Amino acid sequence: MRLLFIVITLCLLTGCGHIRVLENDSWLGRDKAYHFGAGAVIGGGTALLAAQANDRETSLAFGFSSAMLAGAGKEWYDHEIKKTGVSWKDFAWTCIGASVGVSLAGLATD
Repeated sequence: MRLLFIVITLCLLTGCGHIRVLENDSWLGRDKAYHFGAGAVIGGGTALLAAQANDRETSLAFGFSSAMLAGAGKEWYDHEIKKTGVSWKDFAWTCIGASVGVSLAGLATD
């Protein structure tokens, strides 16, 4: 679990200089709520499904990783396909949602 935290932290802190970042991107809004909700549902749901076959820590790490992968994929899609740019704030809200969803899943599996 520590390794996952370290990898995600490094990814968030290093960023890529060639990636176009959205300007005038607010921290609040309907889109941010969608990112939070999607992160929570994907993270929590995947953790609950994985709990059937794995131990608690593995299932929670799998749930969080799944939500982060989905969030990164969405930002890649926005950058490469839609050509609108990357929103680190969207990704942050996905991360917060994943944390909440996985935490709730962890409480449910106790």
